[in-house]
Amino acid sequence: EVGGVGYTPEGSISFRDQQLEAEHTARLATLFEGAFLCNDAGLAKETKVDNKQHERVEWVPAGYPTEVSLLTLAIKMGVSDLKGFKDSHKRVATIPFSSEYKFMATVHATGASRDAAGVCSEGGACSEGEEV
Repeated sequence: EVGGVGYTPEGSISFRDQQLEAEHTARLATLFEGAFLCNDAGLAKETKVDNKQHERVEWVPAGYPTEVSLLTLAIKMGVSDLKGFKDSHKRVATIPFSSEYKFMATVHATGASRDAAGVCSEGGACSEGEEV
């Protein structure tokens, strides 16, 4: 169970009414990495000041609610820098969402594979970051 309200990345992650320990949360984060990366949404932290000069933090979503929810989950699981996480897992190819097939897919390169990453289209032409 994931606790919290809205897109604010605060709340607990529990299983059978017991809060997960850091070790288990890290394992779940690894499982969900694909969901965090195969995602075109955004979640920005903004500081607002009301008419009495009180500051409050708001989390502003951009994109489809399901994708934004997955980003919120990523932060709850310890991915504090979403942009850095995505930058370290460079997207090299995308199969856009299809209403007919109801899925989207992405291919990412990390570490040493980033420099050599290339994607070949059906026609045989290869280029980095190509949509297939």
